[in-house]
Amino acid sequence: MTITKAEARQFLLKKQGLIGEKRFFNAVDYVKQAGCIQYDPVDACGRNADLTLQSRVKDYRKRMLYEALYETRELCDYWDKNMSIFPIEDWPLFARVRENMRRINMRSEKEIQDLGGRVRAFLKENGPSFSGDLDMKEKVDWYWSSTSAARAILEALYYRAELGIHHKRVTQRCYDFIENLFPENILNAPDPNPSDEDYFAMRLKRRIGAVGFLWNKPSDAFLGIDHFKSDARNAAFEYLLQAGEIKSLRIENINTPIYYLSGDEGLFDISDAEPRTEFIAPLDPMMWDRKLIKALFDFDYKWEIYTPEAQRKFGYYVLPILQGDQMVGRIELDGQYKKKQLIVKNIWYEKGVKADKRAIKTQVKAFAAFSEAKEVIWLK
Repeated sequence: MTITKAEARQFLLKKQGLIGEKRFFNAVDYVKQAGCIQYDPVDACGRNADLTLQSRVKDYRKRMLYEALYETRELCDYWDKNMSIFPIEDWPLFARVRENMRRINMRSEKEIQDLGGRVRAFLKENGPSFSGDLDMKEKVDWYWSSTSAARAILEALYYRAELGIHHKRVTQRCYDFIENLFPENILNAPDPNPSDEDYFAMRLKRRIGAVGFLWNKPSDAFLGIDHFKSDARNAAFEYLLQAGEIKSLRIENINTPIYYLSGDEGLFDISDAEPRTEFIAPLDPMMWDRKLIKALFDFDYKWEIYTPEAQRKFGYYVLPILQGDQMVGRIELDGQYKKKQLIVKNIWYEKGVKADKRAIKTQVKAFAAFSEAKEVIWLK
């Protein structure tokens, strides 16, 4: 099958719930479709997970994700595409990831082993705790910088799934033993993909389902899948094709075959879905393969948060603006939460693309409601 780029964009936006009426009414439903959403702690105008959900979930508020993670526990935090949020029933799928975390020597491993007993004893006596609750003066070399031994050990035990996150206070994690947080049947479930073939096919299928389309070439969409080099990737694509789990197609002027989930074939039925204007998260699942986005939307996006300021083309934390099936520009928003303000720092429109500026202003107001801002300030 060969389709046009316009048809490919329509498919992708239907899959993502980014065209027509919003069809997701809570965080859990979208996360279950995507498999996972990426977590990032930076909060310029909302954290990445919340930004991903606000563009899809009707009347989304940040409290919805918090409740699903730490109250109903339908979702959990752990490693998938880097640090991610995924449905708790998917926990058994990542048995290999947890085993690898237990096997490797982490930075300051000796200190983790020597002082870990004190941390475990504290948790047993005091229950769910933050790192600041532990009276430990020792410092250790950790992955990002020197930090307290308490923080490093708690994180290490969390990575090894001995601990889980009881709740958060902004970005600070409160830890508890994992058996106090997750159902026994989830924790004790066997690895459903014991062979390499099954495991890599499962990981690939999840990533195709998260993005909507993927091609068989190196991609940031595969981050977090260890040992997924070209041989393993080729074998996984072939496995899923032979099993009928995925299908391939061609898109005009793109030489590489594109793959999608067989169960999504109905999304090719073109309908007159009402276009929407949405601000897209930097690490949104749809944006995981930015080269593919460039090919489909003619939109070259780079998240410049780690680019030195003098070298940035746009801004520190810039969101793509989706309008209908076009990326019409990018917007830099600043959430001043204490002042209940949302500041529009800048908007850059794509050359040759006609943007509906009135719709963008309307979406800024909707975004202000998501941010719980009482006032919008336009600098540009």
